[in-house]
Amino acid sequence: MKSNEEFQAEIHALKKENELLRQMILQNSQSNSNDNELLFEFAKRIDAIFWRFDIVNDKWLYVSDKAKKILGYDPEEWTDFQWWIDQIHPEDRDWVPNYCIAESAGNRSHSMEYRMIHKNGNIVWLIDQVGVHKNNGKVEYLYGILIDITERKNHEQNLKEKINHFDSISATSPDPLLVTRVSDGLILYANNKCAEMVGLELSEIIDQTTLDFYYDKEDRNRFIAKLKQDGYVNDFEMMIKNFAGLPFWVTMNARFGTYEGMSAIYTSLRDISEKIAAQQKMQLLSQALEQSFVSVMITDKVGIIEYVNPKFCEVTGFSYEEIVGNKSNILKSDKHSNDFFDEMWKVLNAGIHWIGEIWNKKKNGELY
Repeated sequence: MKSNEEFQAEIHALKKENELLRQMILQNSQSNSNDNELLFEFAKRIDAIFWRFDIVNDKWLYVSDKAKKILGYDPEEWTDFQWWIDQIHPEDRDWVPNYCIAESAGNRSHSMEYRMIHKNGNIVWLIDQVGVHKNNGKVEYLYGILIDITERKNHEQNLKEKINHFDSISATSPDPLLVTRVSDGLILYANNKCAEMVGLELSEIIDQTTLDFYYDKEDRNRFIAKLKQDGYVNDFEMMIKNFAGLPFWVTMNARFGTYEGMSAIYTSLRDISEKIAAQQKMQLLSQALEQSFVSVMITDKVGIIEYVNPKFCEVTGFSYEEIVGNKSNILKSDKHSNDFFDEMWKVLNAGIHWIGEIWNKKKNGELY
């Protein structure tokens, strides 16, 4: 499957090629020479149907051989104007001939995108470039090229379905989602959650620039650099601010993509302000424990030591590395019975505070 960028480039090239071909046909049709060999030879070499239709006598003067490949019909099967109408898709059958007749009557070259039915029943999308030739002020014949654009149309339809799918997902997503232009951070799309996060209505956030929401604008440079380096960004934490200027923490996940033909960044965000506040609180608590004059030991529910503070190491003589990972009974003295410890752990595992006095043993065997 071709990428959207490849299709956009192909469509642009096709339009230029179509105009060049139209001009060539126009020049040839207005020539006094009856020698069309060069044009016909050219028609055989490109993947398009060249045609010429006699309006006066209602017949096709010329249909190139590619008609068989593109639509399944031999050139000889193209009989009259009504035959062409009959092969047009039912949904296009009214407007296409009417538009063509009106533009031709006004001596205007025109272009149409419509569907025809292949001889095997398949639908074929075509772009029809039509020129008008007059003789003594009267339309004598039409001429043009039919180019198969089915692949491009299918791609456009798939892209439209993906966009609709994205819209459906983002509208119901619990996370803020947005699409921004790479060049300047312009917000091209956002869901309601994103608008709520920064304190705006959905209609207000579109066409804002994300540069206004970075607490530190250098964060965007780091974010873009990471995105360019890896092609994606996962769990990128930074501080942003809402429309009122109040800061808060988010984590971002992003990928490059395209949106309506523009290079874009697809981003999901999550407010982690509570998480950051909890981490900061834990950090303060950890600092307090580390600097405490009280001996502190933390174990899991079965008594495996997970943490001790420096004062504990000072008192017991065990280093942090020696003590962590051992069971707390490494400190057990002979001053208490097993029933004493069983009762203590029963209380603790019930989620109840245990308060009491206990004799422990230091590394050197001294009791304390």
